[in-house]
Amino acid sequence: AGADAPAPPALVYSGDLVCLNDELGTLGIVERVAGADSDDDEEDSEEEDYDSAGPLAHGHARVEWHRSGEQRIAEDSDEPAGELVVLDRSFMHGDIAARASAPLGETAVVTAVHLSVDLLWPESGATLEGVRSSALAHTRPFRVENYVVHPTNPWLGRVEDQRDTVTLQFADGAVCRIADADPNHLMPAEHNAPPDMEDCPFYHGMAVHCEAPYVLRQATWLVGQHKNGRNEGVVIDVEPGQVNVGWLFPASGATADGNAASADPPPPVVEGAELLPLSYFMHMGWQLGDWALLRPHVPGPSLAARVELVKKQGARLVVDGGGEAAGEAANGGRRQRRGGRQRNRLRTLARGLPQAALVTKTHTTVDVVWQSGEEERGIKSTDLVPVTHLGDHDFWPQEYVVERTEDGESDQRESQERAGFEAFAAESRERVARGLQGAAGGAAL
Repeated sequence: AGADAPAPPALVYSGDLVCLNDELGTLGIVERVAGADSDDDEEDSEEEDYDSAGPLAHGHARVEWHRSGEQRIAEDSDEPAGELVVLDRSFMHGDIAARASAPLGETAVVTAVHLSVDLLWPESGATLEGVRSSALAHTRPFRVENYVVHPTNPWLGRVEDQRDTVTLQFADGAVCRIADADPNHLMPAEHNAPPDMEDCPFYHGMAVHCEAPYVLRQATWLVGQHKNGRNEGVVIDVEPGQVNVGWLFPASGATADGNAASADPPPPVVEGAELLPLSYFMHMGWQLGDWALLRPHVPGPSLAARVELVKKQGARLVVDGGGEAAGEAANGGRRQRRGGRQRNRLRTLARGLPQAALVTKTHTTVDVVWQSGEEERGIKSTDLVPVTHLGDHDFWPQEYVVERTEDGESDQRESQERAGFEAFAAESRERVARGLQGAAGGAAL
């Protein structure tokens, strides 16, 4: 190659957790990679690698940066892919992958994903490393693009939007519940790092300021009552409110309760309490900047908010001894003189109440089955790359196939044998199949 030939693109993909070579303390998520995330159709070539943030130059990636321990600190920026260090790479069950050292070589199917995360509690500064993702719960049980099922009219749907019902505690000990809270009315307090308003507008331990006084007047007061001028508090509970769902299709058959799907889908706006999330893979959906709750059995800081909170004395929350601290914080707020600074009172209150944790890093390993039939466990995700463009002659173990006829079509006659692949030799394109009907043993195809 000539001296002016472009360098080969770095192995960076959308969703990668990255940092810059010279800024290891600043992490980011790759949103887009030039030439890798666009449609290959010729008619879309003019729009290739262009979105609302502008064109993406060849060999560059668009990254959303986070500073360690904080939420997003800046708008997305375009970085040379060769200057990015990949720290973690996400995979899902069923993904096709190849070794990063041989991306055009043998491929494998991902059969299991093992994810752990590092956590930070911003107010206290407490940290916890290597927490299993199965030990965590999202602050929002329904997230945009997650799938849900309606239990009485079993249709499958996709979440398009969600409102949260938020419980606030104030410095004087009063507690109120705001149904379907609007992020435009309940804003982050000044000392809080700006949250990702789109994915998680509210989280446990978040200090907020109410911009619309009528919201607090119309709230349900669990402890105390509405008072003019008291408009800043701390979030102590987040529950699903109204959920906008795009219904896809009805389930076949009936549910365990005997409910069968009707011809008409459920209404597009449903209360969260009426929905069932498809949660089998939800513990895999964690990335940098997410807010998390610990499961009750998981060791952690004493004021860590958990998915099941013990409620005493109305709405007072007690978590691992946090109730005592919460009471002291509330009393301390009452003892402060009237002219005290609201920001300091909020800070004191937030430090004494259960808090959600911020995901500051992810660690992923996977189990795979290679085309040769070999199983390999615990591979570091950065040692693999995703394979998205598959050929007609790529096969993997345990797939079901039928043999093509001479005209290239699949023979659907009753006498046609079905087979399951046991192994596939990628270099010679030879497949070893085991007959399932009408044949015994294996045969090379």
